[in-house]
Amino acid sequence: PLGGQERATDGYAFIESNAGSSSAISNLETPHLTLPHGGTINFHYHMFGAAMGSLELQKCTGTSCAPIWIASGQQQSSQSTPWAPVQLSVPPGTTSIKFVSRRGTSTTSDMAIDSVQVTPTSELFACNFTSGTNNLCGMTATGRWRIDTDGHTPSYNTGPSAGHGGGSDNYAHIEASSSGAATSYLVSPTVSLPHGGLLEFYFHAYGSSMGTLSVEWRTSS
Repeated sequence: PLGGQERATDGYAFIESNAGSSSAISNLETPHLTLPHGGTINFHYHMFGAAMGSLELQKCTGTSCAPIWIASGQQQSSQSTPWAPVQLSVPPGTTSIKFVSRRGTSTTSDMAIDSVQVTPTSELFACNFTSGTNNLCGMTATGRWRIDTDGHTPSYNTGPSAGHGGGSDNYAHIEASSSGAATSYLVSPTVSLPHGGLLEFYFHAYGSSMGTLSVEWRTSS
């Protein structure tokens, strides 16, 4: 590239391909990371050159690493072509992230990275429907939402036989046999996510006349 990702005078990391053999490997690894709930990595890359090799991103747990992204061959059409952005999820338990460069067949194989940022996902809210008022963990329920504490739902031929954890594990469900609004909402408490985040949950939707379940996000009241 002609300069850094944000400004021409900014620093950036690159591979100098004037020396070395074809497919020579160079590694650039982060310091130790603590990501019990996973996270996100953002970076920009530039790969202009007729004999461009490949750039791979690996997630590592200890000394065991596996690829999560790769770009091979020329990606930009000129030195002045803008840097390409990448955003990837990083799995929970990852202890480091490694950039792996493989040199191309000749000296036109310089590749570069810039603006690398790893953001952890904090567990801001979690609910197994065993705490808070009505076991809702502070969530707000409207319509037909119910908390089941004893295996299957009251209705036959629909719903799960037990919670995700099995046995008498609590779970939230819609009781379609009861009266109430056609549309029901289950809303989390307010969460602060300046860098975004990851939502994980389990669902079960068995029944011959099943409706729909959707997830919505809200940025204000």
